Amino acid sequence: MRGSNYSGEREAAENRALFLIDPFGYELDDVERLLQKNGQSIPETASQFADRVRRKREAPARAELIRKYGSRESVVAWQPLELRLRKAVASISTFGFGHRKEWVETLDGFGFFQASNLPQHVLELIASAHPLPATIGGAYEEAKYWRERDRELGLIFFDTINCQLDLPAYARFRLVERLLTEKLQSNSLDEVLLRARYGNENFPGDELIEQAILRDIERLVANPPCEHFQTGRGGDDKHQHQPQSTTSRRLEVEALLANRETAALSDREIARRVRVSPMTVGNARRRLSAGKEKIG
Repeated sequence: MRGSNYSGEREAAENRALFLIDPFGYELDDVERLLQKNGQSIPETASQFADRVRRKREAPARAELIRKYGSRESVVAWQPLELRLRKAVASISTFGFGHRKEWVETLDGFGFFQASNLPQHVLELIASAHPLPATIGGAYEEAKYWRERDRELGLIFFDTINCQLDLPAYARFRLVERLLTEKLQSNSLDEVLLRARYGNENFPGDELIEQAILRDIERLVANPPCEHFQTGRGGDDKHQHQPQSTTSRRLEVEALLANRETAALSDREIARRVRVSPMTVGNARRRLSAGKEKIG
């Protein structure tokens, strides 16, 4: 069936075969290697054995991922933001990254190794695909999304490359990470903690991130956020902080709007979850759609 002239039959046969052999760590090419015409299998190399052990270990997570999307093809299909990014940079793209012929290889001559230091005109095209996060919370949510997307693709592909994202998506990911770890200004302790947590988990000991956190703390010490107090009767000041500051609520609203799974919720539903007014959510949605953070 794999040799059928009908693509649907070929895909069905391959998917069924993969379903049977994936829990054992094998791919279709492995089966063809093991089932030689003379009945003698070719011993696997140390590298092939290591790959098979890894695939076997990841098989349960891969099966759950395929159930989530419906098929392997749906997992690797371009997601909405990936499509917008590819469209935005189409005029400066070359294609054919390894055996992934449809994937972007360079952006105006710059490849994966230069993705963290792209020229301004390329960054502007990437930013034009979708408004950049305007807050630490929004940048944190988008960076988490790209890390998860990279993990999903890594469960399907078994290449030796470090990142599985298409180049425009990887460049966007690195740009958002730079906003999160260095460029954006933290306006509350909540945001400082998000920056510190992300840096500690992914870039422990990074001097630039530590300097950004230090600047945040110095700024907040010099200009502390307004605190709200409740004064009790009889002259006793209880000095009770509000359960959640205005900045924290705004951060939570923007994080929900930046998350692809919750952005489609109505303003009223997001307002209910965060305990703010629908008008506040609507204003935040318009601000995130219209504003673009300076990326130079």
